Amino acid sequence: MQETPVTPQAPDRTRQILIIAVMVLAAATAYFAFQTFSTKVENTQLVENKVELESEINELNTKITTMETEMQRQDIELTEKDRKVAEMAAELEKAKERINSLRAAGKLTAAQLNEFKFKTDQMGFYIEKYQKQIEELKVENERLTGENRELSRTVQAKDSLVARVGAEATLYKTKVAAASILKAAEFKFYTVDKKGRDSEAENRETKARRFGNLKTCFTLLENAVAEIGGRTVYVVIKGPDGGVIRPNETEAGYFTHNGQEIPYSAKTGLNYDRTSQQVCITYVKPEALEMAKGNYSITVYCDGYDIGRSTLTVK
Repeated sequence: MQETPVTPQAPDRTRQILIIAVMVLAAATAYFAFQTFSTKVENTQLVENKVELESEINELNTKITTMETEMQRQDIELTEKDRKVAEMAAELEKAKERINSLRAAGKLTAAQLNEFKFKTDQMGFYIEKYQKQIEELKVENERLTGENRELSRTVQAKDSLVARVGAEATLYKTKVAAASILKAAEFKFYTVDKKGRDSEAENRETKARRFGNLKTCFTLLENAVAEIGGRTVYVVIKGPDGGVIRPNETEAGYFTHNGQEIPYSAKTGLNYDRTSQQVCITYVKPEALEMAKGNYSITVYCDGYDIGRSTLTVK
């Protein structure tokens, strides 16, 4: 009687095990690829959130800095000053709410949160300062109503002296780091030709063919609590591509900002005495460098802080 041959099973089982192993490996690879992609997307979103929020914070900071000059003007009504300060205070509160919201949603890192908190605290100091000045002026106006003009002048002069002495003593006692940071405002730009002649860039615009050396001028605002003495002020010019425009290698260098070494375009030294003063810094362009058309950002740094910024358009 003929026996029926038995089909071997081992090769089929081995093949099945290999197929299962390949499927598990493919699934694991897909999972880790998805995790890596998600991490990259999340990191990109964090950077975009910081850049967008930083732009809004810097814009509000510029408004608050400009208000320092308006508060000193006599041709602006007290009610108008009060209105502008109230608007800025409201904008600052919205910025703080947005920062807290992004942090709660995990869209800001702890370092970014600390950076924005420092900036908003600094702006809050100035807003409180303006509000206090306005309240003092309101009280003074009410007190002087109905009094003799000459008597009012005498009383105002004495009160002003007392207030000034008292304010200086209080400022010295309550001096904080944020309040002592210098501020730069009222930017103007001049192109300088090979003969040293300069021409103002009206409306912050100039032509590429006229772009030689660039002189940046600004007002260093009065600061009653800043330390008196020598300072080094740096100008960082970034081109349309976001890169820093550097001088010749012999004049190039770095400074420290937020613990990082930052390249600068030009620098100058000055002696600060707490009063408002004009400062001009000239960037010497290498002859071989061609200036691209587009928008250039100009940022001024002092004592390791960003103290003011503006833009220049090259057509």
